[in-house]
Amino acid sequence: MIKDGALDNVGAIYGWHNWPALPYGTMACPDDIVMCGNGTFNIIFKGRGGHASQPELCADPILAASAVNVALQQIVSRRIAPQATAVISVTQIHGGTAPTVIPETATLSGSIRVPDEDTRQQLNQHISEVATYTAAAYGVKCTIDHEMRYQATINHKDQATRGS
Repeated sequence: MIKDGALDNVGAIYGWHNWPALPYGTMACPDDIVMCGNGTFNIIFKGRGGHASQPELCADPILAASAVNVALQQIVSRRIAPQATAVISVTQIHGGTAPTVIPETATLSGSIRVPDEDTRQQLNQHISEVATYTAAAYGVKCTIDHEMRYQATINHKDQATRGS
């Protein structure tokens, strides 16, 4: 379409996204970050499974994943500057097949929101460190996969304020 001239004589393009928190009929066009960038993480914990009656013979990946979940909640408040907006949300924990068996593996996954790429790199590094060292404290190993999904949506000031 662009090659066929769809954007000929077009000076600016505005994109809109629904925002359920705004009252019906209201539109907003902030002149800076509108939505933070997004990324996801997936952490696989590998321990040593066994019977629940003998936890001392196991390296419990469920326990390690639970401890990592709690520790991840402290990254934003203790490792990221208060002026930098960031969010870490753990959204999934999976593991186990029976109520009397400690599994060999467990998975913890979630999402991050960041205003810029420096904050993304910091958050991903902190997530990897916290997961690796916390898992090790429980005798469990982990692998971490970070996926960058998209960068922040940032409006240009002149265009955003033009219609105000």
